[in-house]
Amino acid sequence: MKIGLYCNWNVKVVSGGFYLASINAKYLKQFKKHSQKVVLLSNVSKAEILDSDIFISFRDVELIRIPPFSCYYKAFREFFTIKKGIQELCSKVTHVYARTPEPFSWLFGLYKKHTIINYHFTSNPIEIICNEFKSNKIKSFLKLVIFYPEYLAICLAAKCNLATTNGSSIIPDLPFFLRSHVIPLIESSLTIDEINHLNKDKDKDKDKDKDKDKDIKFLCVSRLQEGKGIELLIESFASVLAINKNITLSIVGNGPLFEKLNNLIVANGLEEKIKLLGFIPNGYELNKVYQHHDFFVNPSLSETGPRVIIEAMMNNLYCISTDVGYVSKVLTTSDGVLFGSIIKEKNKSSLIRELNHCIRNKDNLIALANRYGKEATKYTLDAFILDEIRILKGYK
Repeated sequence: MKIGLYCNWNVKVVSGGFYLASINAKYLKQFKKHSQKVVLLSNVSKAEILDSDIFISFRDVELIRIPPFSCYYKAFREFFTIKKGIQELCSKVTHVYARTPEPFSWLFGLYKKHTIINYHFTSNPIEIICNEFKSNKIKSFLKLVIFYPEYLAICLAAKCNLATTNGSSIIPDLPFFLRSHVIPLIESSLTIDEINHLNKDKDKDKDKDKDKDKDIKFLCVSRLQEGKGIELLIESFASVLAINKNITLSIVGNGPLFEKLNNLIVANGLEEKIKLLGFIPNGYELNKVYQHHDFFVNPSLSETGPRVIIEAMMNNLYCISTDVGYVSKVLTTSDGVLFGSIIKEKNKSSLIRELNHCIRNKDNLIALANRYGKEATKYTLDAFILDEIRILKGYK
């Protein structure tokens, strides 16, 4: 099996190979396990190589380069280069995994020849654009006019080939002609090796026992951008702090709202209680952060996942989350036991109520998370990639 991936991961090319973010390197390595050849079609970046980036040799993965672009609309200037890259990819592989939506991925339908294509839908871009209407109606309308024909073309191409989604929540928002054609999968960032390593660490880690009489620690891991509900979380946490002083909140992630959120924290005098930790690479470092906290909060307004819920579960954190993506599915056992709290989006009173519920019932809820955290072992990156491979090979 020769597999091609169309994923714009902003790789950083060096002599003999390229660097990319650790989470994306995991995907490449998993696909490599099941393929005699892997070819990646991706845009390149001139950004500085980070300590957390992973090196991939050209001996292991062939790279077809696309010029750098920072957003979907700037990709239009590179249409002919991307078209050429798609043609080249189809000529070198037998199967293609296209993370969707990637710019002009509908072209695979024209150049695939005998190549089998699977479109994996990871988000709903139309919903994201619509969520921006309140802040800028004219700009959002123009985005819809420009992007919607492209999105429909991708969906039509997916209908004529194979299609999967990250969870089932995105399916109702797909065009009617595609809904019954897609296969929902649950995408995780944790590998089996990482889970086994985590289980060993849990037996050794006594930090939570040491911190038993100290602050109750809440954690949020998110891209700091509109639609993630981080401002609402900070405001809700401030209200809870007015009554409960022995709590802290850590927020992991980076993004365009970092400075605005930091200013909000400073303006409310919360610097000692709410910390913006910035970007922490997926894997060992991030897992250690999870393990040093008691509760996880996901206040996002729209997700197809999120994968961080599975990461939090695997690290035995009790989760408070909005009812987005596959959250309610993964937080419910096969016996129907809900071992987390589901709240409504944009609902400050619900979030405050659940934060207080965690404070009042800390020991019981931590015990509940410890009891059912193993449920997350069903959702591994290994299992997700294996499902993708089976679908590409014709097994549903």
